[in-house]
Amino acid sequence: YTQKREASYMAIETNSQARAIPAAEKLELPDSLGYAGVMLDFVESLQTGRENNIVLSVPNEGAIEGFADDDVVEISCTITKDGARPVFIGSVPEDMTLLMKNVKLFERLTVEAVARRSRELAVQALTVHPLVNSYSLAKGLVGDYMNAYRDLLGDWT
Repeated sequence: YTQKREASYMAIETNSQARAIPAAEKLELPDSLGYAGVMLDFVESLQTGRENNIVLSVPNEGAIEGFADDDVVEISCTITKDGARPVFIGSVPEDMTLLMKNVKLFERLTVEAVARRSRELAVQALTVHPLVNSYSLAKGLVGDYMNAYRDLLGDWT
């Protein structure tokens, strides 16, 4: 699993070349260190001033049109001694914008649900999530979750 992850998704995250997965009897840890490697690259750029490009979750700051500056987006960033600056993307296709807006709405509603300890808002959050997109399914999922973790969650209205 780790080798597959490093050869594909983490190759993008760490700005390295995707590697073929060797058919081996012995598994070895990858060189890139996964997210720890991303963090170390980030810190190195902050300390040395050496410019680097890393995918990070940062405030949008106008990088993607149609989103608030304080919306957190996972985006390519230029890292310098001054910090992370998101790479300007501009507009994205309408279908992707709508998908991203639904996920952003899900995130906001989830935060509000937790802050208010509101079961109704938790259901609403899952209802707008593109992978759930169903009130009855969302209500069932929230109910199951609340029952499973009742001791940790306490009372929600």
